[in-house]
Amino acid sequence: MSVQKVSPDNLWLSAKICLHIFQYKAIKIILKILSLSIIILTCIQTFLYLKRFDSAYFMKYLPVYAGSLFILASIFCIEHISHVILSTVEEFEFWDYADSKPEIRNWIKWEALYINTFMVVDAFVAYLSGIFHAIPLDEDYEIFYPLPIFQEFFPDWTNVLGWLYRSSFLIVPVVMTAPSLMIIYFTSRLRFQMFLFMDILENISEGYDISEANDLIENSTYQKEIKERLKTCIKRHNEFLSAGGQVMKNGQLFILIMSAAGVILGVSIIFFLFSFEGSFEKRYPRLVTLVISTGLTFTHVIIAGQLVENIATRLYEILHFMDWHSWNQENRKILLIFMHNAQQELQIKFLDEVAVNYQLGISIGKAVYSMISVLSSFKNLEESYN
Repeated sequence: MSVQKVSPDNLWLSAKICLHIFQYKAIKIILKILSLSIIILTCIQTFLYLKRFDSAYFMKYLPVYAGSLFILASIFCIEHISHVILSTVEEFEFWDYADSKPEIRNWIKWEALYINTFMVVDAFVAYLSGIFHAIPLDEDYEIFYPLPIFQEFFPDWTNVLGWLYRSSFLIVPVVMTAPSLMIIYFTSRLRFQMFLFMDILENISEGYDISEANDLIENSTYQKEIKERLKTCIKRHNEFLSAGGQVMKNGQLFILIMSAAGVILGVSIIFFLFSFEGSFEKRYPRLVTLVISTGLTFTHVIIAGQLVENIATRLYEILHFMDWHSWNQENRKILLIFMHNAQQELQIKFLDEVAVNYQLGISIGKAVYSMISVLSSFKNLEESYN
């Protein structure tokens, strides 16, 4: 049951994309400038909303206004979530999988390859979406509220400020997906370690023939070995709970903020798509890349949350069906304590009663479908009257 406690990061590429890139001083400065600019523009637009108090004017710029709030939330979360994850990863002892079973090593290898590929594709599509949004199109003044603000308040600098604003699109999509990708990265690394741990737990009697249970009960060497292995497993399980709990405790508020900002942004985009009277013909590259990146990120966050729950359930099942007949009373009591500890929930939560899992994904999907159906019915009804 010996384990090497030096582990290479199989998700190093994912870490570069969603974590380490935001630790560079230049990137931190860019994010501070970006957040300050958004705050100023959002305050001006809020003033204009209150001044004009026009529902049509409000709906016209609502998606970008909500998007600005989401970007601010993302920048705020990047700084704090990345710090929590990096410090937790640094403190946690990652077991190497070099001495594990070939099937475990292969599973981790291919799973890591998939996650790294997803991160690269998602970042590429998000960056591509940023490029498409940066390219000027007709009616952009009817969508991006900073452009008319520049024209109204800074007429001599309209072009310069407009291009500076558009240049921010090159980093904004990556910023918006980063907090979610950080959670996926951390839960994936923890999940790999849980698989190594559970494989050891399933083979806790390795080296002994447990078919002769009665003889092993009287074998003090065997009982002592099982006791030490159980204690090691309990200690390792507590490390998982501690690492996961530390990230969730320090990150729950930020996950809640991101979730609230995401809901506002999603609802505003759906309303805008049904109220926009211009042409989408030249905007398909923007919309398609935006939908693909959003869909990829949302789907994998939901999957990550569900996989964490699944592995916690699997752990309890291993303990429940463990062959304890060859153990003495002391080791059986230790097993019961372990089973009690394993009942603690291991979930990604942003509210006490709301966890990130398939159920949440289905609920959100149904809500979006219902909203689109209702708005589509209203639009068809309006067109029939006209």
